[in-house]
Amino acid sequence: MSVKLSLCDTKAVRRTYLKVGDAVVGLQDVDIIAKTVRGLNLQQEEEIKRELLSRVKLVNYIPDSANAKYIEALWGYYSEINLIQK
Repeated sequence: MSVKLSLCDTKAVRRTYLKVGDAVVGLQDVDIIAKTVRGLNLQQEEEIKRELLSRVKLVNYIPDSANAKYIEALWGYYSEINLIQK
């Protein structure tokens, strides 16, 4: 039995592609995580970055050695979508 998921299906995997260092990486649920973190009303940039990374790591494998690169990529994405949504 095969399962087909449409793009509108809430069970479908949601990937966002970000440039992390020299690579383009597909990360699951980044859009939802960014909106959730925005709703926390955190004030400090470092707090936001830590929260983004910790939540993204719950659903994506990110080696600790790459944390800094991912933080910068996630911060860029977060900043961009928050400028659009304000």
